[in-house]
Amino acid sequence: MTIEEIKAIKDFVASFGIGALVAVISITVFVRAYLLSYLSEKAKNLATKEDVRAITDEIEAVKHGYTSLIETQRATQQLRLAAIDKRLEIHQEAFARWRDLFSAIYESKIDEVAGECNQWWGENCLYLEPDVRQAFIDAVIYAKEHKSLVESRAGIQAIESSMAKIRAFPDTLFNAIQLPILNDDEKKATFKA
Repeated sequence: MTIEEIKAIKDFVASFGIGALVAVISITVFVRAYLLSYLSEKAKNLATKEDVRAITDEIEAVKHGYTSLIETQRATQQLRLAAIDKRLEIHQEAFARWRDLFSAIYESKIDEVAGECNQWWGENCLYLEPDVRQAFIDAVIYAKEHKSLVESRAGIQAIESSMAKIRAFPDTLFNAIQLPILNDDEKKATFKA
């Protein structure tokens, strides 16, 4: 600022008097003290509001994810429960079919019984647990060949291996459906052929 400008400001202020000078100073102090702090607080509040909005959006996204996951699990569980009766029924039928198969091992009707078991397996295998599915079809295959192994006087190891595959089915079945495994007395009654 030049000296002339300062004189002009002094003359301008002097034209209003000392009261104007006091008013200008008061307004300046008020603006600096209150208005600036007010605006600063408003800016903080606005920033906080934006932060809260962002956090709320994130929380809602997580809630939506959990809700979707829970609904998917609930739907899956409902499907499992709806099919449980049918699955238990099919597992029981598998056991009954296996008993018929086991009883016919040394009889001439083994091919017929094995064929019926194979057909039944094809119609119902989707209801069986994977291990049970495999153990059942293995029992059918080995039961069909077992009689010929015995008649041809194949090695004792081949005959025992074949019988072990056939006899493995009940334990696999009970383990898969989480029923108690047969005790020794039940096994004796089951394996009477």
